Amino acid sequence: MSLNQSHLLPPGIEIPDGRCLATRRAYMLAVFNFHGPVSDEKMAAERAYAIKMNCAFLHQKAKLTKISEVYFEYAIDNGIWHNWFVDQHNAGLPTPEWPWYDTKPDRDDMTEGTSPVYAQWLRDNVPVELEPQLASVRPSASIPPGTVSPPTTETMPVGAPAHSSSTVATDAVPPQSSASLRPQVPSLAVRRHVWNAIYGDRWPADPYCGPFEVSIPPWLDFKGLVLGHNGYLFAGVLETIHQDLAISWEMNELNSPNYFDYRSHKLVVGFSNGVDYDDIANQSHLKALWENVTSWVDTVYQGRPRTLASYLRNTPET
Repeated sequence: MSLNQSHLLPPGIEIPDGRCLATRRAYMLAVFNFHGPVSDEKMAAERAYAIKMNCAFLHQKAKLTKISEVYFEYAIDNGIWHNWFVDQHNAGLPTPEWPWYDTKPDRDDMTEGTSPVYAQWLRDNVPVELEPQLASVRPSASIPPGTVSPPTTETMPVGAPAHSSSTVATDAVPPQSSASLRPQVPSLAVRRHVWNAIYGDRWPADPYCGPFEVSIPPWLDFKGLVLGHNGYLFAGVLETIHQDLAISWEMNELNSPNYFDYRSHKLVVGFSNGVDYDDIANQSHLKALWENVTSWVDTVYQGRPRTLASYLRNTPET
């Protein structure tokens, strides 16, 4: 990165290893926020446009019937980055350089398999007469679309690589859908009652979206930060929290088919079934967990990602 780029980048945040999806996207978000407000709508629109353009190129120019997942997501992020600053560039203003040209993955790097987003785009856009050629790129019917990623390193400091040799054994385990791994979502009525008891009518701003609820947009890699391969990381979350408390999530389907397997998630914190939710001590435990979760979310949005399990394990109740 050029020295004269420093004023275009958020201070105090090092450029991470671009091979790690979670840290790459968290850093991108930090840079975008440094240049002005970021909304879910704008990010979704930029991602949809980048997917459309990259898929069209891969099909029409490169004539590919499948593409590496890690290459495809790198290309999408690169497209989002450049599109984000296109108005500044066209106006002759300096813009931040894409910092990860030297870690561009190969198209045939199948560490994460083939891209389900590109496969879905082909099904939606390629003429019917080409269907026999595309059979090999369709996901197996036995593997649902919401599959989870192989485990990343438990904590993901800036600059950590996306994978280590310890992932080899678990890669052989067929992934389960995030929906099948999801615990029961804590009661909304109970959460509203307890929220009013603790906070009254005070509601936090976006990304906090309801009583003990917080949105996790798809570009922040819910799989890598919260869930893990077959729930590996989320199991660590459950081991960390008080036995009377519960964490789960809800998934929001995005309208565009270009978001295949890239749904936004909403973390939900609450009580386990049967817990006395009017008990002051129990409410205190819930308040402490919620505030630790919100602190974790803040660090992720600021470009300093680590897994939720690691954060909770190393953060005492407040």
